[in-house]
Amino acid sequence: PAVAVNSAEDALEVLEGADNSGMALIDIDLPGMNGIQLMGRLRGTHPKLACTLMSANDYDFPDTAGKARVPFLAKPLDLKRLLGFLRNAPMAGVAGASNS
Repeated sequence: PAVAVNSAEDALEVLEGADNSGMALIDIDLPGMNGIQLMGRLRGTHPKLACTLMSANDYDFPDTAGKARVPFLAKPLDLKRLLGFLRNAPMAGVAGASNS
């Protein structure tokens, strides 16, 4: 099932004790902990969880995330691109964190 949350902290709470499979669609610009920090935490606690970053600001995508080969989707999201990505992503469920 898909779950939308408003902050990184909420995402961590929802995923606590959850299955490692699935995908997290993470907005970089979140209140409190940002999306890059959340992705780092999830990689430690949920290593099988596929992470994808999104942002309305191209400058939000730092070189370090690019070097980690993290998929990045620009907002507003292109529905065809998003659905194509989801079709090709290995996952059992989707968890999303977005502030927009």
